[in-house]
Amino acid sequence: MHRTAEETEQRIRHGSGSFSMDSFGLMDYYFPQQLFTVEKTWLNLTSSLFSFFSSPQGQNIVSQVKNEYGNYVLPLDFQQLKHMYHVEEFYEMLTEKPKIALLCMSVAVHKVLLSKWESDKMELSAKVDIRLHNCPETMIALKNLKAAYIDKLVSVRGTAVKASTVRPLVVEMSFECSKCKESISRIFPDGKFSPPSTCNLNGCKSKIFNPLRSTAQTIDFQKIRVQELLKHEDHEEGRVPRTVECELTQDLVDSCIPGDVVTVTGIIKGINNYMDIGGGKSKNKNQGFYYLYLEAVSIMNSKSQSIPDDSQDSNVKARPTELFDLFSFSSKDLEFVVKFAEEHGPDLFRQILHSIC
Repeated sequence: MHRTAEETEQRIRHGSGSFSMDSFGLMDYYFPQQLFTVEKTWLNLTSSLFSFFSSPQGQNIVSQVKNEYGNYVLPLDFQQLKHMYHVEEFYEMLTEKPKIALLCMSVAVHKVLLSKWESDKMELSAKVDIRLHNCPETMIALKNLKAAYIDKLVSVRGTAVKASTVRPLVVEMSFECSKCKESISRIFPDGKFSPPSTCNLNGCKSKIFNPLRSTAQTIDFQKIRVQELLKHEDHEEGRVPRTVECELTQDLVDSCIPGDVVTVTGIIKGINNYMDIGGGKSKNKNQGFYYLYLEAVSIMNSKSQSIPDDSQDSNVKARPTELFDLFSFSSKDLEFVVKFAEEHGPDLFRQILHSIC
């Protein structure tokens, strides 16, 4: 059983000012015992990240933290980070275990904020989410998205073709044992409802629990479907364009509408289409099949940025994202305008009109 929010808050309040093994109790807060067994390498990495974010360079990054309705968000440009933070262990962890690497970074940033801000300026029950973007090395074409990428960090670019309504997703709730009346708090990883199976408190072995719905903690949740962008030479006759489902949470919801071109960076997950959420045993012959979806870490909309068309896969020579307004022109565009004006001179307006009509 993991600690309740109240117990975690007390640990954070009574933490010391220097970085320690428990780090204000934040390791338990971000890595609940129900889901994780904290390793020493994670602690060392968190300590290294804390030292970086405590430096003048790191504090410039931390100053960009935004409060999104009680949840703290840090937009982080990956290319900028690589130029300032040179610890290879972090990038190896980001490649092999991206969720762990990002959570270690969240702990470090949270600790810096608690050290820097007054206690009444930051809600202790809030968490810091790292919105890592501009990762051309992780860019992949949808046709290459296979099982080998499960639990890996990838970026995909495409057109949003479907967006669900924003709904609340229960991520944590307490249950009351019907026998001893003790409450047990449960975390629902990936939104999967998982009530306690047995009460182990004070020797009680009851298996009947009543959900305490008033204790439910929810976050905003939305699904979008992203369809691949195909160049003319990549078009395959008779084939439906590939798509991938992306799950957006909290500040990422409502980031796009159908028709927008987006770049989504996230962690690939697998889910069983035939899983019986109610707890029964499905006898469907296809119950061993899973489909892949993307748990979004960040989403960038082309309405506010432009991305090179050839950045479809990290195997292609990827370039960093160039941010600029859609109404600006490249040097190639301006050269064409000058050449067009020189060729047609006073007949310029009629030529433009005919090209439209």
